[in-house]
Amino acid sequence: MNDYDTTPSEREQFLIKINDMQQRMGPWYSVLARRIIPVLLFIIPLNVVIEQILLYINRHYPNDFINGTVLLTAWILSILVFVALAILAPKAASVAEFVVGFVYLFLALRYHLFTNILGYSLLIGMIIFLIVKIVFLVFKIMRLKEFSGDKAKNIERDESGRIVRNVNEEIVFSKEQKPDKDASPATDDEFYYVKEDKSAKEEEPVVASDDDFFFVKNDKAKDDENVVSDSDNDFFFG
Repeated sequence: MNDYDTTPSEREQFLIKINDMQQRMGPWYSVLARRIIPVLLFIIPLNVVIEQILLYINRHYPNDFINGTVLLTAWILSILVFVALAILAPKAASVAEFVVGFVYLFLALRYHLFTNILGYSLLIGMIIFLIVKIVFLVFKIMRLKEFSGDKAKNIERDESGRIVRNVNEEIVFSKEQKPDKDASPATDDEFYYVKEDKSAKEEEPVVASDDDFFFVKNDKAKDDENVVSDSDNDFFFG
């Protein structure tokens, strides 16, 4: 890799630091911050939003169907759906958090729902939560924009955004041809394990190369005069 091509810019370094911070937090971020805290924080706001929706329907279309049982059932179902989204689809859960969160802030400020410590705590907690979500959303958009050309440049990055591969040409994997069975090794500094053929009568060496290690099992026949090797500086273990 070319150091000049892979040197991260100031924006990339900033994004890498943010990603490193998220990676170091581990379960504190992925489980607690992204799943447990939102579920606990949105229990009451979900109830408020559903209640206001049912009251709006009742005002414009009065009926006896909408009552406390319907509100309780809808609230429980909404919590279960919210928990399922937080566990299985965090991105969809983030969209739901923004929608419910801003609707709750609108209703709380319009109807002045924060009349006690719990109401003020929910209001302040929801504002802080949405601000943090917006900040991380901005970081994510910046990361997507900054690394958008990686595929065209054959660049691969790790989870934090550091470049792990950068090539200017495409990588091609070709099918290796099978070696010739009759070909004999002709390289230096190799280890050969050779079992000499007992029936061979030729006096040619098994292999002719320098500085090799040979582990040879010779023929037990006394009249066999085969030459194992005629090379120099070899190590024979017979």
